[in-house]
Amino acid sequence: MSGARRCFALAVCAAALTACATTPSAPKSPKAGGPCDWSYSNQAAWPTICPQYAACGNGSRQSPINVTGALARSLPALEFAYGPRQVTVVDTGHDIQVQLPAGGSTSLTVGGRTYQLAQFHFHEPSEHTVNGQGAAMEVHFVHADQGGELTVVGVLMRPGAHNAAIQSILDALRTQQPTFLDPASLLPADRSYEGYAGSLTTPPCTEGVRWHVLHGSIELSGLQIANFKTYYSGNARRIQDPNGRVILTKE
Repeated sequence: MSGARRCFALAVCAAALTACATTPSAPKSPKAGGPCDWSYSNQAAWPTICPQYAACGNGSRQSPINVTGALARSLPALEFAYGPRQVTVVDTGHDIQVQLPAGGSTSLTVGGRTYQLAQFHFHEPSEHTVNGQGAAMEVHFVHADQGGELTVVGVLMRPGAHNAAIQSILDALRTQQPTFLDPASLLPADRSYEGYAGSLTTPPCTEGVRWHVLHGSIELSGLQIANFKTYYSGNARRIQDPNGRVILTKE
């Protein structure tokens, strides 16, 4: 469990947002320096950058994957207990991340087990594909239980209508001021899902992460996608070998 918590603090999946519509050239936060720095431009090197990143190369349950061939089962519903919270939007050096403060309860319950939402972030393009088809972007909601086990909900994002919740995130990023936001405003109406056992999608690529990729998707405008790209474009890990893993979907 300590390994999972350590990875959670280090990176927790990639993200791709961008600058706000009013200031597309908003400056990025300084990127952290150090011997274990990594980038999306050289993903093949991840396993060799630092010993603790070895799972990026020798892991057998790596994420993301192409979600296909799911088996129908009686899976538990995803019970979201989100609500308005004051959040902070930060540029981590690899993604734009929306962080929730300690305290309070913004949770997900799956099969009687409750996980607290710690942060969510964005990828451009989507990391997961469904039957070989990707999306413009993807948001990952990262949760942890009291023992440090992680579960992540992935939501595909498609071009469409202007998204007010997304705009509030972009505005907070530009102004560097906290904002009030209900994370549920970024969840689709269809919250059925396909689940599988996977990993973090950034170094150290730790396995043991429970993934839930929702069937529903959300929309954001083309301008908002372009704004996200002014911060990060192409910060998505390549599709990983499923290695015979079973993907389950709710029947």
